[in-house]
Amino acid sequence: REANTAMSSANKELFSVNRQLGQTLEEKEKAQELLVRSESMAAIGTLVAGVAHELNNPLGAAYSLVQTVQEMVEEDTAEQLQQEKAEIVGHLAFSRKELNRAKEIVASLLGLSRQSQDYTEAVELNTVVQDALRVLYNQYKKYEVNIAEEYGEGLPAVQGNFAQLGQVCMNLIKNAIEALRGREGQIVLKTYREGEQVVF
Repeated sequence: REANTAMSSANKELFSVNRQLGQTLEEKEKAQELLVRSESMAAIGTLVAGVAHELNNPLGAAYSLVQTVQEMVEEDTAEQLQQEKAEIVGHLAFSRKELNRAKEIVASLLGLSRQSQDYTEAVELNTVVQDALRVLYNQYKKYEVNIAEEYGEGLPAVQGNFAQLGQVCMNLIKNAIEALRGREGQIVLKTYREGEQVVF
């Protein structure tokens, strides 16, 4: 009877310990999830700040030149405008180029931020890498870093999630940039086919 009582007491204790362990593991998983979310939000905040700064350059240039052209059209005579035609066309062409650059940055950011975790599609790996590099441009342009791009031609599309692959590419490129921070160096971004695989 004493043995049974001791066994019952041990079982109760074991049950209690297991329950506490289960609660601790659950709390740990919740804490890890919150940490991942926090780090993700911080990373997104940094990325958005960088992209906003990067967008400011082409948009600012385009705005300034369009304003200049508007003032010329409003203030100059028809004869002056005729003489300034080449200059006006040049201003507008440059503005279009800068606006197109801003459009490409936005398209890259939208492509990399699509929120579909289980969605897969045919993905061009070269496009993923180029978009990741474009979004990160503001982070590496201030450093003496030479980025060489060696993209394989005619690569087959891979089945995957564009946003998730983009995040992987961005992380790899960011790690390389941070490893060279403060020093001159070169980063080589290369894609190629190896058997049935497409490699980055």
